[in-house]
Amino acid sequence: MSGISSYNNLIVKDPLTITNGPLGSSSPITSESKELLSFSEDPASPAAEHLLFVYGTLKRNEPNYFLVTDPSKGKAVFEGVFRTVAKYPLVIASRYNIPYLLHCEGVGKHVVGEVYRVDDAMLAFMDEFEGNGTYYQRRRVAVLGARELTPWAYFLIDFREHLLRLPYLEDYSSKGEHGLEYVTRYRRTHHETHHRDVQN
Repeated sequence: MSGISSYNNLIVKDPLTITNGPLGSSSPITSESKELLSFSEDPASPAAEHLLFVYGTLKRNEPNYFLVTDPSKGKAVFEGVFRTVAKYPLVIASRYNIPYLLHCEGVGKHVVGEVYRVDDAMLAFMDEFEGNGTYYQRRRVAVLGARELTPWAYFLIDFREHLLRLPYLEDYSSKGEHGLEYVTRYRRTHHETHHRDVQN
């Protein structure tokens, strides 16, 4: 069944079929598959759009998903459920139980997440929300789902070594069996930073 469903500014394309891609496959990203991207990612283009892979609290049914659907932040189009081609360590850390994707390719698991096609406004908001450049770093990552893509993802680059000794997750859920429920921002002690819990 094919169609487009809209929830506020979130557009879901073929929601029943696009999530049923070969997630178990480990096929490499090829030049042919990259040509599947039919939209512009040129920042100079007035209609530039960008692919974004989210793996934590921004996923559907997670605590910060409301930001993805907030029209004041920009637009987002749900492209489907995808899995990283390479293994990465996805861990829960800091005093606020935040999920971190560590930039350590080949360690961990093939991480499951969601890809969204976002406009400039949404990408700029996400950069600010994730502290791109000072906290997380936005990098390309190869993912495989209904098709092969190379979206942006937010990685923790300069992380403390002990994070690699934490349990690795494949598919994050705030209310998972790990028992480490995410502490939302409004419940935090704002004069204390958690960055030093995870960064060098």
